Amino acid sequence: MEYFRVEKAGKHTLRPALSSDNYQDIAGLIYDSDPYIYPYWFDKDRCAGIRTLAKLFTTPGNLYACANISVLVENRSQKPIGVVVAANRHSKLNYDMNDFMINDRAGRAILQSVMAEVELARMAQSNELEITNVCIAERYRGQGIGKWMLRNFLARMGDLGYHRFMLTCLKKNITARELYGRLGFQVTSETEAFANPKIQPPPKALRMEYTMMN
Repeated sequence: MEYFRVEKAGKHTLRPALSSDNYQDIAGLIYDSDPYIYPYWFDKDRCAGIRTLAKLFTTPGNLYACANISVLVENRSQKPIGVVVAANRHSKLNYDMNDFMINDRAGRAILQSVMAEVELARMAQSNELEITNVCIAERYRGQGIGKWMLRNFLARMGDLGYHRFMLTCLKKNITARELYGRLGFQVTSETEAFANPKIQPPPKALRMEYTMMN
């Protein structure tokens, strides 16, 4: 994804992910953002999940490659406290599993599981962006930081020419739904979040969209 100008507010800065960032911290934020999918992929082994996600950041062609990640960091410590993962039709996404050079079961499972979102990104129009992850560290939730991060992310992407944004949200995640709603996202459809035979009935997910006015 193209670089956007950094946005600072007091103690925090929103910017693209850098090679100098602590990938383990970013991976931890992503893993902890969903109580279903990451524990399912990694059999509730958080350490294995974080190791695999961190490895993907430096593996070009997949949804979690560093090029698709924006981070919110504390200005003093540069510690990541928020993450947005997003892709578009121009993102360098690759379907060939052999190119990823990740041979462990968990690594290949996660790559296969995100292919549906990769396809959504590839089907997007030139001015559309698929947001796949919005994460805030637990200790920073409920302070308006997530709203600030996503609002400024949308604004920066708008500067780059993106005016329509799509995402999928767990139906039961009321906090996230309300956040997206306050930012202008509207529900367009309902589906199952993902296939997990251990969770019955499967959790419902909502497709939400936001169109930025010119």
